[in-house]
Amino acid sequence: MREILEAPAVEWAAERRSDEQLAQIKSAAKALQIATAEVPIDFEKVRVLDMEFHLTIVKSASNRFLNQTLGTLQEIMFKSMDNTLKLPGRIDASEHEHGLILEAIERCDPIAARLMIIQHIHNARDAWAKYLRKGNE
Repeated sequence: MREILEAPAVEWAAERRSDEQLAQIKSAAKALQIATAEVPIDFEKVRVLDMEFHLTIVKSASNRFLNQTLGTLQEIMFKSMDNTLKLPGRIDASEHEHGLILEAIERCDPIAARLMIIQHIHNARDAWAKYLRKGNE
């Protein structure tokens, strides 16, 4: 579901974002980066800031339907991020992926932005599936 909603959102954000919206996305990314560098990591804080980064991008898409579904998207993201961020190495990988998404939005490259968000979502899902398989071995 995240892929269905976020892929077009990030693409539209790359096409339509204003300088002010780009600054908001960068600010959300920076806040998340600072939180992931804290020791010990406050995973709840990181999850909220990670979600805020994604929602800021969705808002920057300037699409009325997506903005009306933000509450639903927020619930989906909150549940999907519950455990994946705690997986070893996932925070670092996620931070790198966020950087690539941000770069694509900054370059106004909708195709790269779309591909990166899809890869980001798949990587998180795959990390969780791998974790679950290891637990059942």
